[in-house]
Amino acid sequence: MLESENNAGEVAMMKDLLCPDCEKPIMSMQKAENLLRTTTSRTLVSRCWCGVAYEIRSLKRNVLDVSTSTGKRSEQFIEEGEGQ
Repeated sequence: MLESENNAGEVAMMKDLLCPDCEKPIMSMQKAENLLRTTTSRTLVSRCWCGVAYEIRSLKRNVLDVSTSTGKRSEQFIEEGEGQ
């Protein structure tokens, strides 16, 4: 399971990365981890279905940082054992 902490400090459990802007799933956590593991920049850039551009960065081992072009940001935490 994953925990997400948004700008308000709320924590939610999930299995997908959520768009900080519309809070809809962007992609599965496992897919994001696999893509970040194989890319040299350690940053994924794409667009959500709501039309907002976002970046996913792997800042620490168990934390993915998702930020949008509108300035919203969230850190999504991976619990131990997830995605391995």
